[in-house]
Amino acid sequence: MLLETEIPQDVWSVCLLLEDVSLTRPEGREVSARTVQELAAYQGGFVLQTILTRVLMEVHLERDMTEEYVKKVLGVYDMSYQALGTLTGSKVVVERCLNVLAKEERQMARIIYKRLLENALKVARSFKDGVEEHGPLIKPLVVGPLECLANFVRGSRIFRAGMRDILEETTISDSLGFFLSADFVEKVIQEDATLIQHFLTSLASSLAFYPDSQLWAIDKGLLEMLAAIFESSPLQQLWQGARSSDFPVARCTAILLLLLETEVTTEELRAHNALTTFRPYKWKMELAYPGLEAWSYFETRLEGRPRGEDCKQGASEIALVKPQNPLPGRTSDKFEFVAEGIEGADLNEKLAG
Repeated sequence: MLLETEIPQDVWSVCLLLEDVSLTRPEGREVSARTVQELAAYQGGFVLQTILTRVLMEVHLERDMTEEYVKKVLGVYDMSYQALGTLTGSKVVVERCLNVLAKEERQMARIIYKRLLENALKVARSFKDGVEEHGPLIKPLVVGPLECLANFVRGSRIFRAGMRDILEETTISDSLGFFLSADFVEKVIQEDATLIQHFLTSLASSLAFYPDSQLWAIDKGLLEMLAAIFESSPLQQLWQGARSSDFPVARCTAILLLLLETEVTTEELRAHNALTTFRPYKWKMELAYPGLEAWSYFETRLEGRPRGEDCKQGASEIALVKPQNPLPGRTSDKFEFVAEGIEGADLNEKLAG
């Protein structure tokens, strides 16, 4: 039986089937979500145990990698990361992942965060340092783990708590900033760079809007990471009709404007000198949503000046812009869940995508 095998390709085949059903049938999303939940519980979590055991293994790289060795590495990790990325689009699966291999969920959250990040950084740094043979590993072993991390952060309060534990002595930008550094971004192909920015933006949006992580994230370098995404995102995206909430600059703009919706978070942005931080990217903010005066609203609000109703209305509309152009090589979200405990959860879901 397909679900009783430990061959990752077969597990991935199940995920592909679910995605196809989700996208091609009217009732597909509901059917897929229900099936994913059944997969998570199957034989006490057998499928998730199989996938997690593989993705939590340390990646071992060789400088002079043969084509055969690259295939070996991909065979171990690629399908497992893809399967985990697909399945953790469901909050139920995320929660199950935290107790399928260990009893203490917060400890498991720390283990998952640490291993996914370490593996992705190992490949990314090696490629940046000139090991061209590692280029084919960027999508499966850098993009893949970052997609999983974004899903875990979005899907679990306990995982966010585990992330806070890991970053107690450091910052978000120190932990994840390498993936947005100029030396790395300039070396990877544009499609991979866009996907990396996309999943880091998804992670940032979850941290920004969940009450248990919002203020902590701002204090721990969230704004610096958003600024790095603005910096690393080419302006050409905005000239190529890519103005949708699926693209990093637009999503970062929406995050910043929605953080202005409460006085508490607005004061935090002022305290962290957000105007100075984002002023170099004001044209990207304006171009992300033409006609809505995103930067004008941002500047006016942080300076405490009276704001016009048109500007306020425009900022609110930003979060409601429906994505039109999917990311290269990606489909739309596979499984939906409703974020709990947040005012305006529907807006957060659109952003955290």
